[in-house]
Amino acid sequence: MNKSSQSIVKNMISLTSGQIINLALNFLSITIAARYLGVTSFGQFGYLLAIVVMVSKIIDLGLAPVIFRELSVDKSKFYLLNSALSLRIVSYAIVTLLFNIVIYFVGFTNTEILLCNALIFNSIISAKFICVRELLEVPFKVNLKMHYPMIITNLDNLILLIGVFFIPYFDNKLSYFIIIYMLANIPGFFLMFVYLNKVFNYKFHFNFKTTKFLLKESMPIYGYILLDSLYQQIDVVILKSLSSYYSAGIYSISLRLVMPLLIFPTAIIHTIFPKISQNSSPLSKNNDLIINLVFKILFVFAASISIIFVFKSTDFIRMIFGNNYYEAAGITSLLLFTQIFVFYNFFVINLMIAFNKQVWDFLYSIIVFVIYLISCFILIPIYSVWGVGIAKIITGFIGFILTTSLLYKFSKKFYIFNLNVIVWTFINLASMFILSQLNVYLYVFCSVIVLIILTLITGVFNEFELKYLFDMLHLPGLLKFVLRFSYFKSTDNRE
Repeated sequence: MNKSSQSIVKNMISLTSGQIINLALNFLSITIAARYLGVTSFGQFGYLLAIVVMVSKIIDLGLAPVIFRELSVDKSKFYLLNSALSLRIVSYAIVTLLFNIVIYFVGFTNTEILLCNALIFNSIISAKFICVRELLEVPFKVNLKMHYPMIITNLDNLILLIGVFFIPYFDNKLSYFIIIYMLANIPGFFLMFVYLNKVFNYKFHFNFKTTKFLLKESMPIYGYILLDSLYQQIDVVILKSLSSYYSAGIYSISLRLVMPLLIFPTAIIHTIFPKISQNSSPLSKNNDLIINLVFKILFVFAASISIIFVFKSTDFIRMIFGNNYYEAAGITSLLLFTQIFVFYNFFVINLMIAFNKQVWDFLYSIIVFVIYLISCFILIPIYSVWGVGIAKIITGFIGFILTTSLLYKFSKKFYIFNLNVIVWTFINLASMFILSQLNVYLYVFCSVIVLIILTLITGVFNEFELKYLFDMLHLPGLLKFVLRFSYFKSTDNRE
């Protein structure tokens, strides 16, 4: 295995393991906080967070994918990184000032204004907000050294977890939680600069020389990011406005279970993005293989989580968050199935950036957001929380149709799953239904085993794809073992 492949594998392991630890720590923090705060207070947190996240995307300017692409081609372009950081810092100052003026005049209380400012400061210091910290991670992504930011982000989440245990000792639990939610990120923010200097000899200084180039390249992406943020967060605001904090709390719990799953496609995309960017032709045979393989991996992951969860959804919710949140079971199941479309669409959107076709991302986001907004206003007054879930799955499917057409426009190929994938899906549904008669702990154990076995024997991944994957992982012996169990011959003749 060459040095490049070793770096890819090491980076993928760093990303995956780091994200899993991140997910576990953050999940524990949110779970414990939700129990301490209660449904209504957690709904308030979700409502304020949704507003601030949408506002923070105005600060974003869509710069990160452009910096990622440019540094993937030439790793020495740190002046572009400095320009991007400078632009976002100035943008933060302007947006925060205007945001404070708006929330004052619309009648937010002094406490709500302070909490909103604590939350929006995370756009500078927190990896969760994917703003300034996102840019600081780009050199590590490009050089396949993601173990550094992963360790630092894990430190953030560990501090937050420790802080959450002190919630019961404060009278204003919500205010304390939001403050610790912010303060936990400060050590990691400064450590990022320390390691950027140590590993890459990088030093930040204000630089606006490449502002015109960056804004020209990023504007289509910026439009997509703004609309995508509205798509992801505005439902909580509408739900609270048309229903209650209680409904927002139930839905926020579902989001806390579902949204972290995006770390999986993000880890894969960040690893393969430099390769696709370096060979930016959509018609490349190497890209064709990688794209098809990634689509299958994303589908198997999303479908597996959804299928396992749906048959024991109420048990899972009660076990994790307590009886007060049992109503979140159904909507969480629906949102998990929607992730099959979300993962697919998310990958195609990133492919358009790699192919330098990002203007299509903006057009896609306009269509999806408008449809989603209309669906929410129609369905939420009728079905409350369920209305959001129905709106999500409708727009997810429409997005799937749009992104499939978009990908075909440039690559002239349909990456639609083969017969083996369909067989895998229906056999797993039947198997999980039968296994759901077991208690929840035994059900999880048996379900994972069955999923692994069925993935091997149904030939979801054809021999050519498996060879590519195991060669990259430097595990040819394991490939021979896996191929022995593949019963169904591949129906995919692309190879």
